[in-house]
Amino acid sequence: MFRWLKRARRADADGTLSFRQKYASFRRLLGRNSELLNLLAELEAGLRYETLADPHLRENVQRILATSLDLVQDLNDLTGGHAKDLFEAHQRIETLVRKRLEEEEGRPSERFTCLLDEPEALRRERSGGKAANLAELRRVIPSHVPSGFVVTTAAYRRLAQAIGLSAHMHALLATAQGGETVLAERAGELRRLIEGAALPVEVVEGIAAAESQFTGCPYWAVRSSGVGEDGRLSFAGQFDSFLGVPRDGLADAYRAVIVSRFSDRALAYRQGAGLAEVETPMAVLFLPMVAARCAGVLYTRDPQQPGATTMWISSTFGLGVEVVAGTAAADLFIVAREPVGQIRERHLARKDSAVVSGPGIPGTSTRTLPEHRRMEPSIADSSIGGLAALGLAIERHFGEPQDIEWAQDERGRLWVLQARPLPVAPTRSRSRATPRYTVRLRGRPVSPGRAVGTVCCASEASQLDSVPEGAVLVVRQATPEIARVLGHVAAVVAVTGSPQSHAASLMRQAGVPAICDAADALSALSDGEAVGVDGTRGELYAGIPWPELRGRTRRRERGRCAQGASFVHDLILRLDLVDPNAANFTAKHCASIHDLLRLAHERALAAMFRLGDRHARSGRRAARHLKTAIPIELDVLDLGGGLAEDAEPGGAVAPESIVCVPFRALWQGIADPAVRWAGRREVSAAGFVSVLQNTILQDGRDLRSLGDRNYLVVARDYLNLNARLAYHYAMLDAVVGEPADNNYVSFRFQGGGASSDRRDLRTLFLAQVLGALGFATDRRADLLNAWLRGAPRHACEAALTQLGLLMACARQLDMLLGDTQTVRSLVGSFLSQDYGRFG
Repeated sequence: MFRWLKRARRADADGTLSFRQKYASFRRLLGRNSELLNLLAELEAGLRYETLADPHLRENVQRILATSLDLVQDLNDLTGGHAKDLFEAHQRIETLVRKRLEEEEGRPSERFTCLLDEPEALRRERSGGKAANLAELRRVIPSHVPSGFVVTTAAYRRLAQAIGLSAHMHALLATAQGGETVLAERAGELRRLIEGAALPVEVVEGIAAAESQFTGCPYWAVRSSGVGEDGRLSFAGQFDSFLGVPRDGLADAYRAVIVSRFSDRALAYRQGAGLAEVETPMAVLFLPMVAARCAGVLYTRDPQQPGATTMWISSTFGLGVEVVAGTAAADLFIVAREPVGQIRERHLARKDSAVVSGPGIPGTSTRTLPEHRRMEPSIADSSIGGLAALGLAIERHFGEPQDIEWAQDERGRLWVLQARPLPVAPTRSRSRATPRYTVRLRGRPVSPGRAVGTVCCASEASQLDSVPEGAVLVVRQATPEIARVLGHVAAVVAVTGSPQSHAASLMRQAGVPAICDAADALSALSDGEAVGVDGTRGELYAGIPWPELRGRTRRRERGRCAQGASFVHDLILRLDLVDPNAANFTAKHCASIHDLLRLAHERALAAMFRLGDRHARSGRRAARHLKTAIPIELDVLDLGGGLAEDAEPGGAVAPESIVCVPFRALWQGIADPAVRWAGRREVSAAGFVSVLQNTILQDGRDLRSLGDRNYLVVARDYLNLNARLAYHYAMLDAVVGEPADNNYVSFRFQGGGASSDRRDLRTLFLAQVLGALGFATDRRADLLNAWLRGAPRHACEAALTQLGLLMACARQLDMLLGDTQTVRSLVGSFLSQDYGRFG
């Protein structure tokens, strides 16, 4: 017993026991680091599909708080009690998180339905964008906005919870690799899930109760009102609407609108806009049907020339569904803003039929118009002035140009059915000259801007999946289906369409130049043909009129994810502390658990670096000598798992008996027969004199003397090397294994036997080589720090092998380096594996 105690005390005095204990803390910290990174990733992914009402996500938050506290304790053990500031930071963050969680739990249950006239309807997160806009207009122009009700986002979440929709979305969409085809398959599975599920009883009862408050309303319009819809992102035409729905069909229509949220095009739209699924829950708007004599779209500004004093009114007979869908021509009136309603231009279209909702007949039907009415104006001049005045009133209220869907009933009353911001072209101070290229086609301007590219014809929607990056897309008809490719096409040209359609809104929002009504575009243009498109003029040119635009696509504006504004993101997931050298890389600046994790991990690496250096100075008796023909003295300390099981006990140890993963990679470079460890064969006279002078004069402070041993600490996946090679000092610390998150290689190099300018040149050489090998470097005179973090095992092993070669090649460069030109030449030699120059 006493002999054991004596050995234990001796080991502790040598620092061996302390080193092993601290290494154990370090390993625990790395393990928790990996666990936390996985938990953070899981939480971030989960928040894209569910709110914190989900018990699994709340449990995840609790685990993150507990595990991160354990990680700080590991750091405290490793650093000998120097993590007090991180304990305080953790307590501060955890207190805020728990307070917000309690506030979330204390919120009253949300209602499943509300009337447009109730204050609840004004809350966009409950009623969605479309319904909230109409609810607001009900308070401004009540006689022109129909009443109705909303099935709120709370009902959507109740449905999602009942059928496990969030888990299915996470499982299907988060792993949807393989392009549009795979995404379409996964979307189909989600639609079938909703179609086959029973609606929650409380949702069905809520719809019936809300509808019962409206008398004399046999048919309804059931429309989407997603959160985010009709706001910064329009979602134009992405979801289905149903007209003429009878009372007994309202629940089924509600389900159908929810199903349309998972159409191929809607999913692609949200992914292209960078939207989290949880960010856009669906509310559904129910409006009594308006028996429309005519209907259409009003733009309160000319979208091509927002500085002009005109507005656009498009109109057709009946319900006007073809106008917004872009599937039929419509009358277009260019109307003055002042004097209000004065018609400046009129463009009458041939209207062969009208979509109507007949009395006593559910749904809609298409009615053929008599020949004499087909070229008649669909709206009377006397009504245009009232419609223009109504549009201006709405624009003044919202403070920006508006895209308004309107209808006029048989009594002549004007109704506003939808209002949303109108994307307009930026005002330009001067017109641009027509390029000196042949105009191949002309059409109507839809979305302003210029673009060049090669033609890709897609006459069918199914061909959109193969449209290449930067193409000028030519389609038969501009419909909302093109939303999924707007992120990577240069421009769009449509044979038919309307500047007032959903697709037009999407293209303007995406900033994609576009023209429509370009007759014969599909037959006149060939795939691969180089063209230029001017969406402002409505012209397509042969060739590349604007070479500076070649290869440029106009990316859709990315939506901000929901968690960007949530306390979970701010207090747990957000990462601001990224630069260890920044002044704010301190515990008091930790604003989130992720910040704290980043800071603790960096401190742990630095602590192990220092610990290895201190132990190397005091741990001789616990170490074993490395037996090798290479002229390098190394004493090896095994922390556990670093030596092969069959290694001979006691005495010297051969390199092949060391199974430490980073050591084996490093030794592969050190022992490479292409490099020499003997004395240098060639030296410059000036370099030799410089080394001789500085060897005599330098006092050697903070550096080991030339005769001191070098120390190597190993475990299965850990290495710490302190070495004095010739007159310089090198230290290497590395963890290499799985997972990659914990992997790192840290290297420090300082000193030398020559003058300061030659030592600086050597660190310049090292920095340039290591930078080319993927290391981050910090070079200050003759001190170099280099590091590689989070790389996979094979990359770390390759880097360590290169470091072994580099340590051999660089050890006597003081006598060879004279100027930066020589440095560049030697860097090239090393990277091209010409090691003969260093021998």
